[in-house]
Amino acid sequence: MRTVSWIILLIVTLLMLLGSAASLGIAYFGSSDADVITGTTKLSDLEISDDVALALRGRRGTAAALGLGYGLLLLFVVIGPYRQGAVWAWWAILCAGVAVGGGMLLRLVSLGIVQGATTGGAMLLVMIPALLLDIKRISGEAKGDDKPGDT
Repeated sequence: MRTVSWIILLIVTLLMLLGSAASLGIAYFGSSDADVITGTTKLSDLEISDDVALALRGRRGTAAALGLGYGLLLLFVVIGPYRQGAVWAWWAILCAGVAVGGGMLLRLVSLGIVQGATTGGAMLLVMIPALLLDIKRISGEAKGDDKPGDT
């Protein structure tokens, strides 16, 4: 089950990296027509000053850069220590995943905005079961199931 767990986490991580890179591209290199604010409303459709539009794109760029950084760090943890059976890596992925996914879901409660919350919810719906596939790791029962380096 450890192998299935890390492969699922790897897939989630790669999707996160692709999404973050795409969002970063829209923020810094895309047109205002490519930046969709809500559903079908584009940044270019809003009657706002250029300064406000730039600030909104800057916020998107910051969030995307943080997502990209988190995704890269997660990638290295998943393919290294997590795959090799490190208990701390299981806890680190769980804590970071709940913080990121929970932060995204918080917008439903605090702002009443669905856009973006679905990404956090979907991430948690895949990450938590993937971690639960290897729950024996934290109780020490998994010793010997997979040797370090086995896939």
